[in-house]
Amino acid sequence: MQWLLNWKRRERGFWGCNRLKQELLEDPVFDLMEEAKRPVEQMLDYNVRGGKLNRGISVIQTYKLLKDGEEISDEEFFLSGVLGWSIEWDDYLDCFGDPEVTGKIGTDIEDHKCSWLIVQAIERANEDQLKILNDNYEKPDPNCVKKVKSVYEELDLENVYFEYELSSYMDLISSIEAQPNPAIQEVLNPF
Repeated sequence: MQWLLNWKRRERGFWGCNRLKQELLEDPVFDLMEEAKRPVEQMLDYNVRGGKLNRGISVIQTYKLLKDGEEISDEEFFLSGVLGWSIEWDDYLDCFGDPEVTGKIGTDIEDHKCSWLIVQAIERANEDQLKILNDNYEKPDPNCVKKVKSVYEELDLENVYFEYELSSYMDLISSIEAQPNPAIQEVLNPF
């Protein structure tokens, strides 16, 4: 019977992935960039359904434990899954991290991953930059990787990330402090 429970969790996880994909692809930012929808859809399928599904489900299970094992609503399921599928920090380190410090050489660009950075680049890029991204993303050639990173630098994505990180941190702290359950506050509070 454990296999059935695992299958049901996985199917509900796919439901959450599909909802996330639909909401992202219907975001007004893509109205002006129809050509960007298909690659973003492919990257979401590859990353969220392929690589990050288990991480999303583990956050969902942790949230359920925090609720003393109560069933969680579809909205709670979706939002906790999105938290688990968030990949900004890993993506930042993959591109800008020092391999001597991180212990790995980032390959998100070569692997065609739906990284936070590429999504931000697509949202901010002009037509010339979009062409460079389209022509060079997912190619293992080091020159192609350099061209993609050059667009990231032109768009100042490193500073965009730092601003996003600070804003997200402040939002998270406010949300944690607003939790009525002290046990949840204690688990979620980083200090």
